[in-house]
Amino acid sequence: MIASYIAWKIGTSRHSKISEFIGCSLATLTITFIVGTYLAFITEMPYTLWWGSIFIGSAISINILGYMLVQVVKRLGIQI
Repeated sequence: MIASYIAWKIGTSRHSKISEFIGCSLATLTITFIVGTYLAFITEMPYTLWWGSIFIGSAISINILGYMLVQVVKRLGIQI
């Protein structure tokens, strides 16, 4: 929820593609830090291992696929 709020707040601040991409990037970093940290704590594995793997997955799903989906939805005229 924290990452979604950050992405929404930044992404709608100026209604530009750059602010939407920055919002997606901050959501990726937030998820990477939170999820990677608690998984490292639970599994007692290195933080960097979890942060790296969570970052890669989040970057693909949020920054690439999610950003493209936002642009398609906007072009179709659907208000988000």
